[in-house]
Amino acid sequence: MISRFHDVLLGGLILWCLAALRGSDAGLSSTRLVVKEDAKGGFRDLLARENGIVAQDGTNTAFRAVVSRKGVAGCVPLYRVPHGEVFELRRTPPRGLEADADPVFHAWPASDERDSARVSGHWEVRAVRADGSRLRFGMDLGAVRGRLVGRFDPDTDYRFARIPSGSWDEAALNLEVQHIQDRFEIRVRVEGERLTGRWRHEDGSEQGEWTAERAAGPSAPREDELEDLLGWTGPGGVRTWRPRSRPPGTDWTADATVLCRVCVDR
Repeated sequence: MISRFHDVLLGGLILWCLAALRGSDAGLSSTRLVVKEDAKGGFRDLLARENGIVAQDGTNTAFRAVVSRKGVAGCVPLYRVPHGEVFELRRTPPRGLEADADPVFHAWPASDERDSARVSGHWEVRAVRADGSRLRFGMDLGAVRGRLVGRFDPDTDYRFARIPSGSWDEAALNLEVQHIQDRFEIRVRVEGERLTGRWRHEDGSEQGEWTAERAAGPSAPREDELEDLLGWTGPGGVRTWRPRSRPPGTDWTADATVLCRVCVDR
């Protein structure tokens, strides 16, 4: 990034989940989860069946996904977002809390947006300034049907930088980064697990190289292990989230858009 950005940077919303990450990021694995509804009819939290905690309704509604505070390669993040008096499960973080909101879990993109897996994950970035000095920091990216959401290391001063917009295609990835009154443009090529390109201040006063490498993610599941995860609306407008094959009841209606795909025990 840039000297102004660097000088200031170097100078919430914590989500409860009973699933734990095992080992390093490179050893991520899926955890069996159950959505717990709020008494008012929205998303409350997750229960992890692998730690001896079982859903109270006794139904087989569990699915497998990845729990990690960081981005997960090949997966898309899911967030707990306020909606009136309740919470919804969504692919984008709460507005204004993009840098602070941790994902509830990560799952696999829907079958009609598999390109999202190419750029989602945790990236280790190296930015070089004109004087040759280097900055190193982490960046989490998630893709939502052609749009990018993300944040920089939430436990460091880099968390004060925001990513208000971003996009990508088969060859390139474009990010807009804002830090207080400064805005920066990042234009990089997508080369497998690596991003290469340049950054610049929007007024052209500073620029330099930008490269990033994506941290390894979990082993990809087989296609026959994956199933659509949908939002369901029941009597009185109550909401829950279940795999497609496991509706909450005959009087519930599934959302038209698939939220993500999860692993389901057959």
